[in-house]
Amino acid sequence: MMSRRHLTQLLLTLLAVWAATAVSQETPPAAAAPDSLVADTLHADSTFIDSLYYTCDSIRYDVPNERMSLAGSASIRYGSANIAAEIINIDMERDQASSSGRVELKDGAYLMLGDALFYDIETREALVDRGATRFDKGFFYGREVRKVGKNTYDIDDGYFTTCDAAEPDYYIWSKRMRLYKDDKLVTRPTVFFVNHFPVMAVPFATISIKRGRQTGILVPEPGYNSYEGKYLRDIAYFYAWRDYADATLAFDYMELTGWEARLAGRYLDRYVLDGNLLARLQKRILSMGRTQYEWLLQSRHHHNIGYASKLDVNLDFVSSREIWEGSVNPDERLSEKVTSRLAYNMPLFSRTIYFSASYNEDLRNDVKTLTLPSVSYALPSKPIAELFLDEDEATDDASEDAWWRDFSFNVGFKSVHTGRVTDPDADWKAIFWQSSRDSTGKYVNEHHAGLRQNMGLSWSRKLWGWFNLGQTVTGNFAVHDRDSDNNKLATGYDWNGTSRTSFSLYGVRSFAGGPLSALRHVLTPSFSFTYKPDFEENDSFYNFGGVGLNSSVRSRSFRFSLDNLWQLKLRLAEGGELKLNDFFKLTSGISYDLEKEGERFSNISHTARLSPGKITTPLVGLTLSDRLTVTQDAYDFDVLYWRLTTTLNFSGAASYTEYFPRAPNRFESSRFLEADTLETAEAPLTIERLEQQAETDGWSCDISYELARHKGKDEPTTHSLRNSLSLRLTRNWYITYTNNYDLLDDRVVSQNLTITRDLHCWKLKFSWTKSGDYWNYSLRLFAVKLPDSLQFRTSDHKH
Repeated sequence: MMSRRHLTQLLLTLLAVWAATAVSQETPPAAAAPDSLVADTLHADSTFIDSLYYTCDSIRYDVPNERMSLAGSASIRYGSANIAAEIINIDMERDQASSSGRVELKDGAYLMLGDALFYDIETREALVDRGATRFDKGFFYGREVRKVGKNTYDIDDGYFTTCDAAEPDYYIWSKRMRLYKDDKLVTRPTVFFVNHFPVMAVPFATISIKRGRQTGILVPEPGYNSYEGKYLRDIAYFYAWRDYADATLAFDYMELTGWEARLAGRYLDRYVLDGNLLARLQKRILSMGRTQYEWLLQSRHHHNIGYASKLDVNLDFVSSREIWEGSVNPDERLSEKVTSRLAYNMPLFSRTIYFSASYNEDLRNDVKTLTLPSVSYALPSKPIAELFLDEDEATDDASEDAWWRDFSFNVGFKSVHTGRVTDPDADWKAIFWQSSRDSTGKYVNEHHAGLRQNMGLSWSRKLWGWFNLGQTVTGNFAVHDRDSDNNKLATGYDWNGTSRTSFSLYGVRSFAGGPLSALRHVLTPSFSFTYKPDFEENDSFYNFGGVGLNSSVRSRSFRFSLDNLWQLKLRLAEGGELKLNDFFKLTSGISYDLEKEGERFSNISHTARLSPGKITTPLVGLTLSDRLTVTQDAYDFDVLYWRLTTTLNFSGAASYTEYFPRAPNRFESSRFLEADTLETAEAPLTIERLEQQAETDGWSCDISYELARHKGKDEPTTHSLRNSLSLRLTRNWYITYTNNYDLLDDRVVSQNLTITRDLHCWKLKFSWTKSGDYWNYSLRLFAVKLPDSLQFRTSDHKH
């Protein structure tokens, strides 16, 4: 008679069919229960044996033949693994197990479905009839699935797809498939089907089903265009180092224009550092026997050091603008400058000290400028009482209104070295520290270094709760490496003082009816007086990197400005109110110089901003932003200059309904083991139900207009229009279009069009860009879940 221990062992072994293999294929038909299993029948709901659970409607034992059958919604569960079938048969004499009827095997995230399962306990060989399994990236189906190794399976008459429909849009079929779990799928021969119609066949194929980034050779892109001739792009090797870094070494060969080698990498250690690197070396064929080499180096690094210190490095170096000549990015092809920066900051006395450096290169004019290094530190305005009061005295209410509490101070310093290099043949010394002149005495390589210390004392007071008064005195002390008279370690200073006052007047008007509930007008006049002593002796000091000194004559000037702000409160149709706090603002200002001879008033400046917020209607949302800047003569009031910038955004939402939904496969519907009864059938689909399930997506259109004009000029100095449209035409069609139009020259500067078609588990994407005489297009058809392994693409461009 079968022992309890023997029964437990065999049930656990049967469960190991799934728990130990957890594959990704679908499973086949089942064997009928042997006729000899007709012994005692025991009806049971649930039984527990040594942490193993099994449930069924009935259990049959065939004691002489050592067989057992779990019948009627049979299920075995141990830990996270579970087998469910109509009937589970165990032959303990032959050490074999099988199931009949539909079977479902689960272990954690793995799921397999089939019609029958056979397992030999001694040889540890398994076979599944008409099986199916799901991976992260797709589904596998097979007439017969056999386990031939620990993580290796053979599939007869199998097919693979990423489509989740019961009738997939496409699949890859093969007479013989071998699956290496979590690695790859090898097929021989291989036929690619679309809507059950064969469109392509190859002798064999290998498809990666690895999760995440994997080291390996990438698929190159062959092609032809009239400019480059025959080409082969992205002959590449990809290397992934754990979860922290990866790198791609790639090579492009173009028959007529040369070749390009690239190294691209990225790295990440979360919360500590991250960055990337791109290096390119390009050989360009200019004409018969003439070639040119170009190179590019770009890198970005961010590093959190310790508690609050940070390091940021951005490197951008190129040999010339020609490196971008074949780029499909309009911003790169139009680029005329490259900039590299380094910044490091760390806490110091509860504030932050900053270290930085930068290198800029004007590629068109061949001018290099650098700041190396720059160090700055500042204590922002703080109450001066903190210098002579302890913490308890500083919070003492008795001294809260003392006169000395209105005084504040600030301190800061900046040290910098700058350079400007115009000599195209400059060596490293000339670029980084050595100044030199040409034969006329003019600097071709000019470097300066210096330090400036600034200090300030301010007083502010609000009288009667609304009248603001303030006074500020600021002083600067500077040390330069040399002045224009070539005096070494030249020192100097300057100072200035400003008095100011301001107040606000409010006017409110309420409206009984209509959409406008209230209008508020805020009028804020401000008046200031600035005094700067005569510092003409500082005219020998250079002004660079923010460490210069004032070298002007004595100045006494008044400044008057007037702010007008209109705020609205609107009634909403559904109840409630909407506040527009910055609906319209107008700022005007003028200065008067007491020391200036002749016309002492400056030009009048006006700035108007309109920000009505987002206006929403049942069909469309509208956002408008306007900014107008005007400069006006103070004596004859002629407009000397004006600039208008308008940005208009239209946006809305549309509903998209799929009137012929695709039936999902058995994995997605989760109905594999449901009984075939009328009670479990879904309600019939109706137009009303479909429209209730409709998707909603947005569309937007942006229009930016800019116009600037100077008095006396026939043509405006700036006149441009930029448009952007993003639209979902139907449930599956998307379109985006942008252009930049120069109204002054009556030409389109650049434009870009992208059209996307959603093909269920595939996507078709067409992109087209044009800038001047240059254009390019690309067409890609790719599987959404396997865009790198399953894709078809073509592209072309013209310079």
